[in-house]
Amino acid sequence: MATGPLVTIKITRLGTIVSHAIPGTVSESKTANYDPTAIRGRSLPIYGYASSESRTVDFSLVLMASNYSGGGDIYKNGEAVWKAATTLKAACYPNYTGGIRTPPVCSLVIGSYIKVPTCIIQSTQITWGEALDVFNYPVKAEVSLSFVEVQAVPSMDTEVQERGW
Repeated sequence: MATGPLVTIKITRLGTIVSHAIPGTVSESKTANYDPTAIRGRSLPIYGYASSESRTVDFSLVLMASNYSGGGDIYKNGEAVWKAATTLKAACYPNYTGGIRTPPVCSLVIGSYIKVPTCIIQSTQITWGEALDVFNYPVKAEVSLSFVEVQAVPSMDTEVQERGW
């Protein structure tokens, strides 16, 4: 049985979101582009690496207050649920201090199988639960997240195979 958090999202300037709940289906994607080169006298072209798209990871988390029954990650109260969901949403907004408008940089770990050391949250979608606590905060939020990997130096095939990320 696993111990410790199943999902950890560290967001520069905004904080860390830790979830002990099992995320919904996790989708990971990477697309490579290879250009064909026709060779005289050869019936098939030779393909050479041209570029690739960024690696993406998509999944959903259910955040719930401890006084609400049902599955999902348990937070102390509705305000903690709201704060966690709002922190994830805030990561889609740039920092307007300084010259270049940069998004908050994140790191993402899901269990033992997905690690994205440097990424940004490209999109969030929050579905607020149907009930409010006594302070009018939602006691449940389902947060769908889409992460995009950003690296100064791209990984090689053997690095990805050995590390899994």
